Amino acid sequence: MRHSAYIFIAACITVLFGCNKYEEGSNFTLLTAKSRLVNTWSMRAVESTYNGTTADVTVLAPQEEIVFRKSGGYSRILTTSTQTESENGTWVFTDNQTAVTLTAYPNGDPITYELVRLKNKSMKWRYADGATIFEVEFTGK
Repeated sequence: MRHSAYIFIAACITVLFGCNKYEEGSNFTLLTAKSRLVNTWSMRAVESTYNGTTADVTVLAPQEEIVFRKSGGYSRILTTSTQTESENGTWVFTDNQTAVTLTAYPNGDPITYELVRLKNKSMKWRYADGATIFEVEFTGK
């Protein structure tokens, strides 16, 4: 009986701490992926990688704020020195919750962002624009 108790405890530890969906992030959380994503996020940093060269392009990128709502809707505001654009749409997780797909109203093409990190107050996603890979870090409120 003792041997099976040790196996059970080892299995629980492996399940709780052994799997990590995201490249960066904790292995254990009591919050669901949805409850972590539903938040108001402000862009903090942007890196681009092209032909193996990575650069911090935060100062060149528009400031971004995105609000994910529990209902599956989102609103996004992009601000540059000369203009502000807003976008509304819907969001869904991929089946394994390692990416989120945004579809803007009324007829936007879906764009999928790979989730590199998804914590309560910290998120990072990755996407490709042609041959350039962008990683965008956000801070949650």
